[in-house]
Amino acid sequence: MRTSLDATQDLLLEYDVISDIELRKMSAHDPEVLQEEEFDNFEWEFESLVKDWSNAVKLNYYYGSQLGWNAQYDQINELLLPFSGMQNVSLGPEAFAQAVAEWQKSKGFSEKDCDGVIGPQTWGVMQPLLQKSSNITYPTAPNIGSPITAAPPLSDIYGFNAWHASKIVDAMNSGLLGTYFDSKTQLSNLANGLQVKYVNPKTKVIAALPVIYHIMQNAKNENYRDIIIGSFIRDPSGSSCTGHCEGRCIDINYKGGNFETSGSVRMVANILRYLLSLSSQYKKSMGFGMPLQGQFFGKTGLAKFSSVNPSLLKDADLRTLVPQLGYVFPDNDNHLHIQMKAL
Repeated sequence: MRTSLDATQDLLLEYDVISDIELRKMSAHDPEVLQEEEFDNFEWEFESLVKDWSNAVKLNYYYGSQLGWNAQYDQINELLLPFSGMQNVSLGPEAFAQAVAEWQKSKGFSEKDCDGVIGPQTWGVMQPLLQKSSNITYPTAPNIGSPITAAPPLSDIYGFNAWHASKIVDAMNSGLLGTYFDSKTQLSNLANGLQVKYVNPKTKVIAALPVIYHIMQNAKNENYRDIIIGSFIRDPSGSSCTGHCEGRCIDINYKGGNFETSGSVRMVANILRYLLSLSSQYKKSMGFGMPLQGQFFGKTGLAKFSSVNPSLLKDADLRTLVPQLGYVFPDNDNHLHIQMKAL
């Protein structure tokens, strides 16, 4: 059985150049080191690695896991919002990297070091500021009567939503599940009856909640801790509110970060295996978005967001599991997207 240590080793192999570059990046301020290193070679190597925001995004996935700052993502998001030109949103990966670069500039980082990456140097400056200025607290689940050992029925809309959301938050607080892209704050608000964007937990059953809860319970039974609950409820992308906007979709990230690794494939296979035992009332032709990476679809040039035959998946377990649950389509990198029917 693979462990989190195995996943970390995979990452280190995948990004073996990162640590060396980051060390030289920090040492660029040390005249003694500069005398020993050819700075021009370093500058070219680093800029070739982080030459656009997509690379900064990959590095942030890596460092978020390795340095542990993804556990404080909500605080970092609040810190960066003034540098993004946006308000009251959870920044997407590229907007996050651009805001980091603006923040780095405000802190006097050199132009070449304003790269949008929260690596060891940037984290060393940022972390004390979060500890001093941020005091984000997550509300406790509401008191909805006597202790409940089973989920309320679907007919009790708020009770159903609040119960599931609070259980998921409890799992996040215990360290069983990770949180990213403001998902913990959103779930905490739902547990307390607060509307999140267009989703009102008192008026409509949130389809993603029982699915996330079921995944969490199975992961708990196996003490499996590589799952990160990522982007959840979003603003509408057009004129209609569907998918993420109405709480029918969830993106799941991997604790190890990159989906090129074998550990990420095992995580997705575990999740699909867990969903086989999901109640049929929630398991209605589920859709799974998987990346054009590694043992998912590989670099095959398939069109994104259109369903394809599961036989195109590289991993044998995924090819077997997907047809038992629904359909699959190529999606963006480094996450598993799950979408379900409205309840």
